Amino acid sequence: MAINYDNFIVKPGESTQCAQCVVRKLALFQGVKLENLEWTQAIRQEQFILKPKRRLFEEGEPPRYAYTLFSGWVAQYQTSPDGGRMIHQFALPGDFIGFQAKSGHPIDYSAQALTEITVCAFPVKELNKVLKELPELSNRLIDMHSHTIKLCRQHMLSVGRKSAKQRLAYLFLELFHRVKAIGDLMPGTEEDSIAFPLSQEDLADALGLTSVHVSRTLRELTDEGLVSVRHRRLTILNEPALTDLAQFDKAIVIQDHPLL
Repeated sequence: MAINYDNFIVKPGESTQCAQCVVRKLALFQGVKLENLEWTQAIRQEQFILKPKRRLFEEGEPPRYAYTLFSGWVAQYQTSPDGGRMIHQFALPGDFIGFQAKSGHPIDYSAQALTEITVCAFPVKELNKVLKELPELSNRLIDMHSHTIKLCRQHMLSVGRKSAKQRLAYLFLELFHRVKAIGDLMPGTEEDSIAFPLSQEDLADALGLTSVHVSRTLRELTDEGLVSVRHRRLTILNEPALTDLAQFDKAIVIQDHPLL
């Protein structure tokens, strides 16, 4: 199904200027010198708003734009021949998604808004020109993709070698610490809890489980006093025990992030 760009709502009012952008400290263009920010400002097409469940791009299609996520949550996923969905990453503000080294080639995954999102859209052809002119951007993009690949490898290890309880515990801790690291950009972030818009179906598709299995596993974690997921909030009740259960290494998620 082709992307309907009519669903992309241009952000009303004046768009956020790159030089004053609160997300830039996390995003691809963090390393751009102030005097060169006019380049990124010039190629940015618009800031778009998408409602929940709308797709930014669809696997098998050449994407028109690459995006910096300005606000909200996005699921990045692939689909199997029978229509099943496997989420391989959740994007948060500052993440750069949809980039292809060769413009005009089909992309091999899809991206869908889980909440209302705002994105900064960069036409792919223009972005490739800027990457050639500013090699520091290319280096930063490599670092960002390397970190994303590292996270994806951890997910593969979880799905392939860990129990359902360990998988869910790991995902909760990963997302909790990623959100906490950019807490000033994520409304509702508190010391031991975060806003958490993921459904049990989203969790199931990220963990290679069924929704029923996720529900049963979440109940176990709740009964053991490790977490609470209520009213679209995730609360970590016993982080040391949850970390031991998940075999979770915070350094992989946060300290090795190229932009944090």
